[in-house]
Amino acid sequence: MSRESEEIKQLEKKWSESERIMVRGMVTKEAAEFLENEAFKDFGMMKKGAIGMELTKLILIARDCMEKGGK
Repeated sequence: MSRESEEIKQLEKKWSESERIMVRGMVTKEAAEFLENEAFKDFGMMKKGAIGMELTKLILIARDCMEKGGK
């Protein structure tokens, strides 16, 4: 996705209006690099909360896929 997409704009708006919770966890180096790269492409790394927004986006995509797949 690019920073200009409507989906990204909606996620940024929802992010700024939502209650957020700090979650701590460890991921593999490969997963961290993917997350950072996608966050940079979608939100720009200088934007506060880019990693959290990207993680939220990916988790919501996974949730939707799981619900559609009946898992």
